Amino acid sequence: MVFFHTNHKYLSFIYIVTINIDNIFCVSFFSKQLGAGLGLVGILAHRLADNSSMVCITDGDTDALVQLRENVRRNKMVKDDDNKEVTAHQLIWGRESTQLFLQRHCTTAAEEEQTQQQPKPQLFDVLLASDIIYARVIVEPLWETVQELLRRTPEAVFVMAYARRDVPVTIDMVLEHAEECGFNHKLVDEHPEGIWVYEFRWKDEYIHS
Repeated sequence: MVFFHTNHKYLSFIYIVTINIDNIFCVSFFSKQLGAGLGLVGILAHRLADNSSMVCITDGDTDALVQLRENVRRNKMVKDDDNKEVTAHQLIWGRESTQLFLQRHCTTAAEEEQTQQQPKPQLFDVLLASDIIYARVIVEPLWETVQELLRRTPEAVFVMAYARRDVPVTIDMVLEHAEECGFNHKLVDEHPEGIWVYEFRWKDEYIHS
């Protein structure tokens, strides 16, 4: 699955949605300074993904969700032979809020009926994000969220585009925190306008066999 923060300036990120994956999780998290997350790339991921895929676009801002959900409604593909899904939900970063999000939105009724114990939520194979680093205070809850959402397999990946901005946080801080949280990183793309795309994968000792 995929985690993605959408921004119209970073369409080079679109290549990632052509990956052959079962589920896509897209995050469109915009601060008030950036404006509402319109869900452009998440909607594109939905339209390009195969028929068994699911795209979940989220935003932490309640006002942004209004327009985001309207965009999803207007652009949702509906075909008789199409099982792909796209939804929009609010997600506040942090461990507890992400666990609650998974319980509410990533656990099916069928799973609840089949077991008397608390069912395990569906985790994601791919997480995508761009231009989400704007303050020191969000780095720790971001990685807590990634830890909760990303499936612990060798194939699972978090792809993040980092944009150079005048903010009191650097990419080195983000990469250092990623290492502390159990992730290796690799620079996979770089753009002259000041955009770097990184892949993060679980370290071997964190992968479930």
